[in-house]
Amino acid sequence: MADKKLTPDEKLKLKEDRQRQKEKERFERERKRWKRESADKRRRKAIPKLDTTALIVRIISIVVAAALVLGLGWVYASSYGIPMRYMTVLSVGSEKVSEPIWAYYFYGQYRTIAEQSMQFAQYGLSGLLGLDFSKSAFGQVKSGMGEEEDAPKQTWDEYFKQQTNENLHKMMAAYAQAKKDKFTLSENDKKKINDQMEKTRTDAQQYSMSISAFLRANYTPGLSEAKYRSLMEKELLVQNFEAKKQEELKSNYSAEKLRADYTKDPTAYDFVDFRVFGLPKETLSKEENETDDALKARQAETDAKTKAEAQNLLNASRSEQAFLDAVTKLNSGEENYDAASGTLHVRARFASLSETYSEDIAKAVFQLGQNEPALLESDSNFYVFYVLKPAYQIKSATYFMIPVEAPQDATATEEAAEQTKAKAEKLLADWKAGAATLETFKTLASENISQEMKDAYADVEPGEVPNAIPGAAGEENLDTWVFQMSRKAGDTVTLPVSQGYVVLYYVGQGSDWSWTIELTNLHVSEDYTAYLNQLTKENKLVQHGLGMKAALYSSKKMCDAMSAYLQQQIDDAKTAPTTSPLQAYGLDENGNPA
Repeated sequence: MADKKLTPDEKLKLKEDRQRQKEKERFERERKRWKRESADKRRRKAIPKLDTTALIVRIISIVVAAALVLGLGWVYASSYGIPMRYMTVLSVGSEKVSEPIWAYYFYGQYRTIAEQSMQFAQYGLSGLLGLDFSKSAFGQVKSGMGEEEDAPKQTWDEYFKQQTNENLHKMMAAYAQAKKDKFTLSENDKKKINDQMEKTRTDAQQYSMSISAFLRANYTPGLSEAKYRSLMEKELLVQNFEAKKQEELKSNYSAEKLRADYTKDPTAYDFVDFRVFGLPKETLSKEENETDDALKARQAETDAKTKAEAQNLLNASRSEQAFLDAVTKLNSGEENYDAASGTLHVRARFASLSETYSEDIAKAVFQLGQNEPALLESDSNFYVFYVLKPAYQIKSATYFMIPVEAPQDATATEEAAEQTKAKAEKLLADWKAGAATLETFKTLASENISQEMKDAYADVEPGEVPNAIPGAAGEENLDTWVFQMSRKAGDTVTLPVSQGYVVLYYVGQGSDWSWTIELTNLHVSEDYTAYLNQLTKENKLVQHGLGMKAALYSSKKMCDAMSAYLQQQIDDAKTAPTTSPLQAYGLDENGNPA
């Protein structure tokens, strides 16, 4: 440990340097994560399942609906899109895609990126995606996170068009095969669609609109009630077709084959728990009249001092507590720093270590033993790692979950969040006041989970999450609780999550290792992708020029209108951050005229 006592100015400079380095590393982690997200999801998450709430339930929130209907709907108020609704944009084999359906999917692509861009902007990271709302997405060069410097330049509208064509090609090819295999919708499927249509009708009535007018104002001209229903029927039929095919593909992988795959590279599926503290390298600038060699020598001397400080930390790390004490002393210049929480990483994977630090560091960490410290170097930092639990495996778990969602619109406040928490805690308290058994918790879940969610996950009991593995839920604190080593059957808790709160009941550990589930999912995903690619080859895509021109025209109108609205929200937030979109359109917090 360095004996030199830092002056207040030196402490401040050190703190600022570390903060800048943290921001730099955060951006780099986000960039790498964005590039690897698709492959990472295939490996870590459950078998791709078309979620009814994601694919069928397309009605947007009350805030955006208010903005569109009251603020943007005028674009199409007098246009029913009658000529365009009959135009064919794509042919996939014998199946045809009309202009409203193509534009609907195009606009969906745009909105996904637009919503993500707004979320990044709220955290001061507006440049990560590169979608600039101050100008049209049409003709705007695609840039931002995940873009390779030497990659061919593409505009956002070209990207959305490409994605729309690819998605519809796959969907319609699968739909054609599903029809050939004589797939039909069950009565329960038909009920889902009828319920969704009624929900859409209710939403439309809030604005004294017919369902078709509401769909046109929110999505694209020409999207009638009949076309929307037909679209949902196709999506649900494809969902059922995919689920059945994936179940068939599972049978190709025996336990012996999965274990053989795992042993080829266990670090890709194992976990490690560790503590880490990084000391950033200070990058020096050339001084006046300084030669390159002199700067190089001065940089080497500065790096040597930082490395010596890291070496002192390593030498002091004779135990976990000694490591924490040394880090606390070393970081005394930063107020409210908690070494216990600030240095801890649990259930870390090789991929995440590679993204955050480097592949070489990931390899080194996975080779360390229990309670073993190590000094490792990246281009920008000297890191001291202290491994708490070396490479290990995790078994799946089964639990029941009751979601208690927080309001997601602009009127959501800290008070609303507290109310959500109180509701979750009351549910658990009421359950504990009764028999407090698994059966009574199942009853509680059934009574407090929406029918929509029950329908979406009809293959399990309401609220049941079977064979859960770390990372699949996308909620770190949920994983921390469920996969805690001391967890036992019958444990319960309420936890905050990204969408509000959840009430959990732990049933027990599963029989499968997480790597078994991950490898099965990976193989099934790859096999189904290959199967789908074969279907697309058998069902060629043909683009119709006049229909495409009309579809792009209507899509541009919708995208430009939404961009203008979102840009207005950004501008308004700078001058009046407390003004909500509802207030901007003369509505109260419930969406009624003020």
